[in-house]
Amino acid sequence: MAENHLSLENRDYTFIFARSHESWSFSHPHYEHWLAAQTKIINLAKFCQSLDNSGITVYLASKPFVKETNTEVITLARLFQIKNPPKRMDLVTSLEDAINDYFQRRDAKKTQNGDIILVLVDKISHEQKALINLIINATKKINFIPGTQKSYELGISFLQVGEDQVTKEHLNYLDDRLVQVGAKCDIVDTKLWYKIKEKFMTNILVSALVD
Repeated sequence: MAENHLSLENRDYTFIFARSHESWSFSHPHYEHWLAAQTKIINLAKFCQSLDNSGITVYLASKPFVKETNTEVITLARLFQIKNPPKRMDLVTSLEDAINDYFQRRDAKKTQNGDIILVLVDKISHEQKALINLIINATKKINFIPGTQKSYELGISFLQVGEDQVTKEHLNYLDDRLVQVGAKCDIVDTKLWYKIKEKFMTNILVSALVD
């Protein structure tokens, strides 16, 4: 665990806010989940920012997406308070940009210990095939962090807000089955939002890195 904890430092952290348009309605079952999840997610973002002095990267997974780099937790917090939420969401394009951006920075030697991408999402349906292909292709480009034997340079953690069963099944597939269908390694971890606990924040991040 000590090795894994060290691999979290001097790493870049990216948050993708992929809240479905319908979940902003007071009557939607996911509305209360997002409300309850806010504090835990913001605390997780603060923990990530404490590990990276350059600040975090935040995406609003709208179409087109909005991206802010080297920013602070307040940027993510503001997304929970949007008055006019975007009607069209595009998780795949945001995640693709985040992955490509990491590899570009890596190749330019502008990264140290890699990147962890944390995706906040309540609904996945038609995006599943595109997500599978995107992540499989990404795994073919990554390696272990130099000096470690278990921690990959890139990890993706999906934090599900709400209890949509189809989304849960899709995320579990990304977590458990990609190596069987061609991924080089397992860089995905999924969790329900309410499993974020302050004393286990390190474990949440490490789980996205360790195969």
